[in-house]
Amino acid sequence: MALSWLDAQQQIMAPGSGSPFELMEADIRGVKMDVFKNSPPNLAVVLQNARNFGDTTFLVYEGEKWSFARTMDQVDGLCHLMVNTYGIKKGDRVAIAMRNFPEWIMAFAAIISVGAISVSFNAWWTEDEMDFALQDSGAKLL
Repeated sequence: MALSWLDAQQQIMAPGSGSPFELMEADIRGVKMDVFKNSPPNLAVVLQNARNFGDTTFLVYEGEKWSFARTMDQVDGLCHLMVNTYGIKKGDRVAIAMRNFPEWIMAFAAIISVGAISVSFNAWWTEDEMDFALQDSGAKLL
């Protein structure tokens, strides 16, 4: 007999299961909460691990395939541009105003890779809304 959704969820999240979804209790800034025991410690580790997959397909958008290597090459190029051309430093805010395109992923990954803070804007905002958000967020780059 197949497991119910709830039973399957409980099985893979159970302490001692060894699964990527195993839960444990942790103290996060003084608050006890359930966290994934085997998760990477931060997004930098996730991005570094992505480099291990080379030419394996990372995403497909409207028939166009992006490999992990191609994606990370784009991320590296954006990192270089942000730091060396635009002077972005750790803690700076960088805005993304883009619809759901593959380049959104690369922009986000590059922003966090250089230690900046990603500020997501709604790409459908009017000019006035965008101007307000840029001023209010303190973004140094869009």
